[in-house]
Amino acid sequence: MGNSLPRGGPSFRVGKHKSGAENVEEFCRPTGLYSECAWDVRVVRRAILADKLAPRLKGADDPVNDGDEECPICFFYYAKTNTTSCCTKPICTECYLQVKPPKENKACPFCNQVNFAATYFPKASPTEEAKADGHGAELPPATPRKTPDPNPNPNPNPNPNPNPNANPDA
Repeated sequence: MGNSLPRGGPSFRVGKHKSGAENVEEFCRPTGLYSECAWDVRVVRRAILADKLAPRLKGADDPVNDGDEECPICFFYYAKTNTTSCCTKPICTECYLQVKPPKENKACPFCNQVNFAATYFPKASPTEEAKADGHGAELPPATPRKTPDPNPNPNPNPNPNPNPNANPDA
């Protein structure tokens, strides 16, 4: 109950030997990018589990995957980033927590808009993205095309006389 993971919660599977709870905890802890963080660890953990913030991931010097985005503050690349509400710039969770102290309204570090905020939009897995894009998705079997009917008359009877009992020669 209290310590169990929500059903359908974030899937942060990385290693084969770690349990799901250990993996989730790993992505909720500070990565060491900054020595201090003013945010309560429990508040950040709840936001990450609710998909309101991107997981706390270690950044890479170069992109590892095609979809990796660079945080314009720390210049590291991340598979999962937050997006600023005002100017839609990517920002990693560690930098967001430094720029936006709890219970304070700050301006966006990119566009200077007041009430800086960021949102996390979870990305689909590469397979799900491919299916959504139509690339790599299994196609249904082809069905033969119907050829247009040369007789557009909705009456299937070739006799133009509507009375079938009438003598056509009369």
